[in-house]
Amino acid sequence: MSIPDLFILLAAFLLGLLAAYLFFRQQISVIEDRAKNDLERWKLECTNEIRKDSVNRSRSTLKGRISEQMALFLPEFPFSLADARFIGNPIGSVRVIEVIEREVKGEKFMKKLYTLSLI
Repeated sequence: MSIPDLFILLAAFLLGLLAAYLFFRQQISVIEDRAKNDLERWKLECTNEIRKDSVNRSRSTLKGRISEQMALFLPEFPFSLADARFIGNPIGSVRVIEVIEREVKGEKFMKKLYTLSLI
């Protein structure tokens, strides 16, 4: 092969690469446009459902928090209300399980043992 033939072959190869690049770039542009259109259509169709789901989740969270705080006052609560206190997230309540009094060198000490409940 002569040098001019190599230049022609190289030019044809480069033109082929350029044509392939432009073709695939155009295909990617079409796919991106289609995806954007599908996303916008989905947003329009599902906005109400997404809002309803958000409100329902918020309600569930609020109901859970209220039930954690109210559990101490229910008659089914297995411990004395005087021994239990609600302290917040993530621990639901603290309950005094034992009070130990000791006298050391004439001084009285009182120690409270607590248990944590995840209500």
